[in-house]
Amino acid sequence: MIEQLDLAALEAELKTVADVRKPDATDSDSWSVGGITPSLVCTPGDSESLGEALAICDRAGAAVVPWGGGTQQGLGSPLERADVALVTTQLDRLIEHEPGDMTVTAQAGMTLSALQATLGEHGQWLPLDPPLLPGATLGGALATDVSGPRRLKEGGLRDLVIGTRAANVDGRISRAGGKVVKNVTGYDINKLHVGALGTLGVLVEVSFKVAPLPPSDRTWYCTFDDPRNAGLALSKLLWLPVSFAALDLVNASAAEGLGLSLEGASWALLARATGFGPAVERQLSEFRDATRGRQGSHTTAVNEQQAKETWTSYLEESAKRRWSPGRLTCRFALPSAELGPVAAAIAEVGGAAGKPRIWGHGTGALFWSAEVPSEGRSQIVDRLRGAAHGSGGRLVVENRGGDRGELDVWGPGEPSYRYMRAIKRQYDPRGTLNPGRFVDGI
Repeated sequence: MIEQLDLAALEAELKTVADVRKPDATDSDSWSVGGITPSLVCTPGDSESLGEALAICDRAGAAVVPWGGGTQQGLGSPLERADVALVTTQLDRLIEHEPGDMTVTAQAGMTLSALQATLGEHGQWLPLDPPLLPGATLGGALATDVSGPRRLKEGGLRDLVIGTRAANVDGRISRAGGKVVKNVTGYDINKLHVGALGTLGVLVEVSFKVAPLPPSDRTWYCTFDDPRNAGLALSKLLWLPVSFAALDLVNASAAEGLGLSLEGASWALLARATGFGPAVERQLSEFRDATRGRQGSHTTAVNEQQAKETWTSYLEESAKRRWSPGRLTCRFALPSAELGPVAAAIAEVGGAAGKPRIWGHGTGALFWSAEVPSEGRSQIVDRLRGAAHGSGGRLVVENRGGDRGELDVWGPGEPSYRYMRAIKRQYDPRGTLNPGRFVDGI
């Protein structure tokens, strides 16, 4: 890495392979990452040009921020530096869709919503419902490994990706996996890029397994005064030989944003069932049995139109809470059995900031979000992290609320981090890609 970056020379060389400009006063804020604005915005027109641009930056010692829709750039630790935003939005084509094989291949700059719309024309979908803001790309979704309520049944991105093409810092485009479902032997290199926050390479193409759209989709919810009782019901449902599409716990503040009436109760357990009619009715019966006698009220069925609006609002509200300026949002990764007890433990955390919004998935992901003054954020994160560790889980700060370095985003280190550092050295020896953003300063 060089001590002084020759920005003019870098800009001139990048212009030989891509469109390059400097952020100006009208849009510099939109390119800011934790208060740092890259000096150059580089937008290649194809995968090969992107690889060449990345290699140019690596040789020059420039720090590169891979940039899709820019919707999740606040995730992770503050960047050590950022010289070039490497934008993938021109890589937005559908490469191949085989409805009969139930696979699809698209460029990483394509938005998730555009892909879902295309698949929907064939009665299919990518079985994924991540809470993302408009404009989120496939590459960004993979880099952050974001998932939503339906991961409970459908799995996450790691389960759906069957192939990737990624630009390495030396300019080469490497391929892992393929375009058919059974194509992996040995190491599944695809998984390295999922959740790596763009620190190992820049995704340019992705292949997925897809699924038919379900013929039936039903939603119910039951109210509770104590989230621990809701958690007990959820645990019972998870042990049953039926597969709910989603089982989600929300507090009254979160339920209000979804348009659900809790009639004075403090918590609700939402259930979603998809599939064929008889199987869906079986799940309704199981839900009623599991919630009966646990201080839950009668089960409320949501009509089809309201259910669609509820889940759409759920994802939109979740995305806003994760990324709205000024909010502190934390994500817990817990054993599913601990969802109710931890929700109870953190319900009053927030103090003068008011009641937080709390929501959680049956997979064990739990979210806490509130507007918190900057001087109180560290203490609140410590309290929340203590609740997570006391239940065998972990906590990550997803939205720092404007903080630029004081908060501990990832928490205590782990022995596995040394292996992550070794992989980083192999893929990005100069530390070109998103320096300092991932765990342990990777």
